[in-house]
Order: sequence, then structure tokens, then C-alpha cells
Amino acid sequence: MRQNSFRMKILFRGRLWVLLIAALIAFQFASCEKKVQREGQRISASEAERLDLAAAEKAVARAEFEQAMALYDRFLADFPHSTNAALAHQKKGEILYWQKDYAAAEKEFQFVVTSYPQKPERQDAAWGLGLCYYQQERWNDAVAALNPIYELAADPDRRDQVGLLLAECELRQHDFLHAAEWYARLALDTSNTEHQARAKKLAVRIVEEKLDSDELEALVQTFPQSFPADYALLSLALIAEQQARMEKAHAYIERLLREHGQSEVKGQALALREKLKQLLIVEPRRLGLILPLSGKGHRFGERALKGALLAAKVFGTTPVEGSVELRVKDLSSDPLAAAKAVEGLVRDDHVIAIIGPILSQTAKAAATKAQELRVPLIALSFEESIPDYGPMIFRNCLTKSAQVDAILDWAMEKKGMRRFAILYPEDSYGTEFMNLFWATVEHRGGKVKAAERYDPKKTDFGPQIRKMVGLYYLEARRRELESIKDEEARQSIEGLRPEDFNPEIDFDAIFIPDSWNLIAMIAPQLRYYRVTGVQLLGTSAWHSENLVKETMLPDIENAVFPDRFAPEIKLSDFENYRYKYQAAFDQDPALMDAQAFDVVKILINLLNEQDIKNRSDMARALSRVRSYPGVMGEITVTQSGDWAGQVYLLTFQEGKIKRLR
Repeated sequence: MRQNSFRMKILFRGRLWVLLIAALIAFQFASCEKKVQREGQRISASEAERLDLAAAEKAVARAEFEQAMALYDRFLADFPHSTNAALAHQKKGEILYWQKDYAAAEKEFQFVVTSYPQKPERQDAAWGLGLCYYQQERWNDAVAALNPIYELAADPDRRDQVGLLLAECELRQHDFLHAAEWYARLALDTSNTEHQARAKKLAVRIVEEKLDSDELEALVQTFPQSFPADYALLSLALIAEQQARMEKAHAYIERLLREHGQSEVKGQALALREKLKQLLIVEPRRLGLILPLSGKGHRFGERALKGALLAAKVFGTTPVEGSVELRVKDLSSDPLAAAKAVEGLVRDDHVIAIIGPILSQTAKAAATKAQELRVPLIALSFEESIPDYGPMIFRNCLTKSAQVDAILDWAMEKKGMRRFAILYPEDSYGTEFMNLFWATVEHRGGKVKAAERYDPKKTDFGPQIRKMVGLYYLEARRRELESIKDEEARQSIEGLRPEDFNPEIDFDAIFIPDSWNLIAMIAPQLRYYRVTGVQLLGTSAWHSENLVKETMLPDIENAVFPDRFAPEIKLSDFENYRYKYQAAFDQDPALMDAQAFDVVKILINLLNEQDIKNRSDMARALSRVRSYPGVMGEITVTQSGDWAGQVYLLTFQEGKIKRLR
């Protein structure tokens, strides 16, 4: 017992000595703590750390950034291993960022992120690093820096800022899918109503304007049961509708309504479903025609209707196998009526395709509506822009551009002409032809040396002709006075006459885009002013026997003009058509009825030979037409939707219209 007590005393005394030694060591360390000089006094390092950081923060608050940077630099030099070193580097990065020295700020933030991964300052430094990359337009680096901190951000506002900046960086590098995903995540995650509204608006804009079908499908997979899958499904349906894939569009709408019944786009989805329902009802052997049968352009409309009726074989007492039903809408020149006519033929008559209109303004309005409703429309208008309205829009017509190309292929490529003059009527027909001819000449390396317009209602074209050949501004030709023998004429400028000078003809050909009756007046006046020995070029409007009858042969001899309708050639297919047309209507055929005849015949041929059940099938079949034997030669549907046919060059020889050889 006494021995145990002795041992306890020894153990107690040993522990006491250990405690005394530890206290002594601590005292020695405390008394030996590093001293630093501050304002003439030596103070402890810990106190100096506190004072230096406080002084730096006050300098920042006063916007004295240079002083603040010096204080942080001194702090880091004196206390490189301080627990506040990460904070000092972060603050230096913030100052450099405010000073727009983004490269230097980047280094400070990157040092904190790399060297202090466990410090709380790392999150703010990563945010600063992302901002620096953003300012330097290093979008991908910014995404890499910011991505990890979205979920880790403790402050909801900071998380929202990170999400918005991530989406912005993805937008800047045109990664629209990931931008939409970030906006969508933010719209779903944030509790800030302002941020939510902004993120949602931007996500919807991207979905509606930027994403293709594959990207929209990916977005639906990422957010299958929530926003923005509903908007993505609606966009997918609209894209499918534009591509004339009506069944696919209907499937997307049904999924949207089934899985997102309370969506904000439910009303739009229901309206589109009803529209698709009407569009999906089609009578495959029913064709629509929109033609001007009264009012402006009625002669063309009547011609087109006769050609369509002849092709549909409506004459006779017994039905013809493989025939079609025609639904006809009378349309004058009202664009609004044109759009309504298309809609009526689709929704009420359920036609599989529409032929017409003819007039430019109505053709454009009809094409717009036909593309919207996804019904094939084959316009009979020479309006140049028609095929641009969409993949459902076609055109069978001799266009201005086709005529100009045919003329210049011959004049420039075959005859080597490079200099041209243009004499044109001041109306839409003449102005459009003038602009097109001029642009094409220059594109091919030629020059337009003169261009004069005239009032198509007048009959005197002398001023315009004289201007073209230097016989109008006579004062400019004073040098030629010496060659004039008449002394009075030499003495008085007012006495000079155009006949006193020779015309200055510095062009190879004159292009005159006007009708035959105006040409009959212009051609003799060209001869009167001695504008001879130049090639005359015209348009299909010159194609008339009346021009031969009412003009002296030398005035138009060898003039060249294009046309797609050339009965003078006597093609066998045309002669067969001429016989049937004359038998049915007791008149000779013309271009407009021949074009309508070809359109209906091709549509019937496609219906008889292919399994066409809907309008998409018909549009695809039309786009594949190649070398179809039309009335005036083979027809091929081009990639743009134009029905390209043979354009013939005709001329006047020996008092007759002949094909140019």
C-alpha cells in the first residue's frame, strides 16, 4: 500500500514537470514571436497582419487602388504563409479586374484556385477567374471555370449570376443548345422572380429561333417533364409542318398536349392541331385553279382555264379513266383575296395542288399562304421571286431572267458582243427588264454604254434616241462645226440640227423590252436618226405577225428575241396540242394555255404513275420531274422550283418569223 502511494507521487510529480516544461516553451515562443516595424514601432506579426489587412480594405473602400495593392503586396511579402494569404491574392485580383487588367487579375484568381483548393476564398476566385475569361472573350475557358461552382454556390444570387454568365458564354460561341440548357436550369432553380423571367424568356427565344430538330430533340431528353420541353415540342411540330411532314408534326403536338397539359403553349398547340387536322384531309385527284377570269388579266385567265380543261379531258359525255376534278376560283388583282382563295381550296375543297395565280401581286400572296398551309402551288406568273417562297412553291412561266439569259447567251457568248444600249418604257415591265439586263451584262463582263427611258403613252422617241447617239446635246459637239458647210449653222448653235452630225454609235446592240406595237413605232425612228448597223434585241412581247405587217422589213430584219412558245417551229407535240385546242375552242393556242395544259398533264401523270396520298408526296414528286415531254419541248423542274423549258431564239427574215439558227 505504502509502495503504491509512493508510485502515485512519482507519477504526479512527472506530469507536473511536463506541464511546467510545456508552459515554459509556450512562454518562450510567445516572448520570441516575430516582431515587424509598423509606423516607427515594433509590433507582433499577428497584430501587423490584422492592421495591414484593415488598412488595405480601407484603401479599397476609398478607391485608392494603388495604395491598396501596395499594402496587399507588403502583406504577402511579410506573411507569405498567413492563413489570410488566399484572401489577399483574391483582393488583388478584384482590384486588377476593376482596373480592367484582366490578364493580371486572371493570374491572381488562378493562384487562389490552384494553391488554396480548400479555402473558402476559392469560390470567389473561381467566379473572378470566369469573369476575366469572359472579358478576354475566352468563352470556353470561362465555361470551364464557372461550371463547377454553379451547384456549390452558397449564395442564391451568386448562383444565378453564374448561370446567366455560363449561358452567355455558350451563346457567344454559338453553342445554342447548351445556352438554352443553362437558361432552363436557372429558370427552374432560381427563387428570384426577375432572374426566372429573364432566363425563361431567353431560353424560349433560343428554342424558337436558334435550335434545329436534333438540338430540340436533345433538349426534350434533358428536360422530359418540365420547361422547356413543351416549347421544344411545339418548335419541332412547326419545323415538321414547314417541311410538309404533317404526320410527324401531329405526333409532336399530341405528345406536347399529353405530357404538358398545363403548358403556357397549350393554346398554340391546340390551334396547330386543328390546322394540321384540316391540312391532313386531302382528295388526291382534286386540283385547284386560281385565275383572273374577270377584270384585270381576264384574257390570260381564260386562256389558262382552257388549257387546264383540255388537259383534264372534261369534254365528252363519259368519264375518262385517270382524270381529275378541277375546283376553280376567280381572282382579279386583290392579294388578300388570293390568300383566302388558297385557304378555301385547302380547308374546304381539300385539293392536293393548286395551279395559278398569274398576276404578280396575287401570285406572291398566294405563294405565301400556300407555303404556310403546305400545299403545292404552281404559279403561272413571271414574278421572279415566286420560287423563293418555299419548297411547296413552283412556277411554270417564261421569266424575264430566262429571256435575258437566252438573249445574252447568243449575243455575248456566240457573237462576242460586249457593248449594249437599253431603250426601255418607264413602267414596271420595262424597268425590271432594264435592271436585269444591265446587271447580267456587267456580270458577264460587258458594258452598258447608254440607257434611256421613255413614256410608253407617247409616240415620239426622238429625244431618247438622240441622247443615246450624241445628237441631243449639240453644244458638246462644237468641234464638228468646222466640218459643217452651212455657214449659218456654224454661226448659230441654235441653228444646228441633228441631221448635221453623224450619230456616235458606241454599242453593238440595242435592247428594247416592250410590246410589238411600240416596236413598230420605234424601229422606223431608229432608221430616221441613222442608228443602223446595230443588232436589235427584244423580248417575247415582240413575238407577233403584226409587227412584220406594220413595219418595213429592213427596220427589224435579223432582230432577235426569245420565246418559249414558238408555233413556227412546228414541233410534233405542239401540232398535236394545236389540233386539240382548235377543235375544242375554235381558236389558235397561246403560251398561257400551253403552260396550264402542261401543268395539269404533269399532275395527272404523277397521280397515275406514283402512289401519291398527300400534298407532301405531291411536292416531292413534282421536284423530281425531269425531261417531261411538254407542248413546246421537255420540261425539268429545277432545284429552285422553276419549270425549266426550252427557250427559243426567233428572228425576222424574209418577212417571216423564223427560228434563229
